[in-house]
Amino acid sequence: MRVQRVPKMALVPSAGSTRVTGSERTAGHGALGRLVHHGARACGVGVAVLAFVIVGAADDVVAAPTAVGPAHCAAARPACVDVITVQAGVVSPDARHIYVMSDSLSQRGPGEYASGVIGWSRGPRGGIRFAEPVACFVHPLIGRRPPKCGVVSEWPDSLAGVPDVIGPDLYARSMAISHDGRSLYVSYASSVIGFARDPATGALQQMPQAGGCLVRALAPGTSCTLTRAIRGAEHLVVAPDDGTVYLTFNGERTSGVAVLARNRASGALTQLPGPAGCVSPGLPGCTRARQLTRTSDVQVAPDGRTVYVTSTHFPGGGISVFDRDRRDGSLVQRPGRQGCTNRTGARGCHRERRFAPVDSAAIAADGTRLFTIERESIRGPTLHRIAHDGTVGGSAPAPRLPPRRESPDELAIGANDELVVAGHSFGVYVYTATRARSMHLAACWTVLRVRPCRRVGDLDLGLPNSEPIPAPNGVVYVDGNGGLYTLRL
Repeated sequence: MRVQRVPKMALVPSAGSTRVTGSERTAGHGALGRLVHHGARACGVGVAVLAFVIVGAADDVVAAPTAVGPAHCAAARPACVDVITVQAGVVSPDARHIYVMSDSLSQRGPGEYASGVIGWSRGPRGGIRFAEPVACFVHPLIGRRPPKCGVVSEWPDSLAGVPDVIGPDLYARSMAISHDGRSLYVSYASSVIGFARDPATGALQQMPQAGGCLVRALAPGTSCTLTRAIRGAEHLVVAPDDGTVYLTFNGERTSGVAVLARNRASGALTQLPGPAGCVSPGLPGCTRARQLTRTSDVQVAPDGRTVYVTSTHFPGGGISVFDRDRRDGSLVQRPGRQGCTNRTGARGCHRERRFAPVDSAAIAADGTRLFTIERESIRGPTLHRIAHDGTVGGSAPAPRLPPRRESPDELAIGANDELVVAGHSFGVYVYTATRARSMHLAACWTVLRVRPCRRVGDLDLGLPNSEPIPAPNGVVYVDGNGGLYTLRL
């Protein structure tokens, strides 16, 4: 790839649209203009988020975040809540709001962090309005509650005798928003919490129904619903027709997928009865399925007919393929080799010699490609072709991430089908797929000086906790060790 292609994308800060004033230091140059660094401490972004912008020919600059750090957030802006790390995030279907899960919500400075969910409004260019959150809910037992945040009432007052519900060391795992924009769901270690969303204001309210709180074990005084097959709850996804929510789980001796019916009017969740309520390789009471040991992700085809479940089980991991009943969301694994793919052909699956364990996956908007990554490896992402009938076909590995010893940590699909990969240590990488369905590196930013990437040495892009968060108009939010950054593709 030629270096000249890289400046087609630009780093911009998560902020409003006023012009930047004050001292600036040029960090690099490109065809779009100067890359400018502002040493801003960001209210709602982190302890020391460094904002970068592109100055174009007309000097049209997106402003840096408000220069307020966690220790001064409450005094300077009473409604402000600082966020240092992000576990997961989603943008609402109407693109007006962004919601993230964090274990470091604070209005009181370092050492007073709470764990919960917070939401903000988005500007027309993708900037986040951190000063006035539209929603904030926290766990009552983790850290100290910021005064402006509500408490999720259905969590138990005491964890004594209630193993694996939501312990202080078991932070949020995943979140998903319904396609109608009216429901937001959060998974913790062994529970799923539902919030009703007001599309007009973005405000969240915990669902009062029992279907808004699903747990593996009940605590006295709660109205949550006892639910099977959610120990080690991990990845959530809402089906395109909003009728079903799927949840991967990995307990001490069990793994698989829970199948939760969604009430389209209220958003409440109810597990399907009997074996249809979960699929697993060996959990009693679930529909038995192959290649589901150590499940890692679940993706639903855009037409809602097929569900793909990935796994990391040594030595090869795999992909399982299920037909989805669009009436109730129940899953039936396809027979024989059509039902799963792995490296060895074990369990009667299709054999793909180059197959690698899958830690995260994303499906293209047209449903013809499934992208996967393996963490803690030097491999690049892999493209798996999907046939017209939903069967997984051959795979095509992408070029590896440019820095030596860099490994992919998280991935997501951008609004224009770009594959955005967050690296473990050094940067962010964007791939595109050709018509021949191979992949090439289109752009990248790293803290190192390595070709063909653009160097942004002061950005702390390593150690992402969240998948990249895609938004319309070519915007992607990326969690890094230093906070939440914005990429404009």
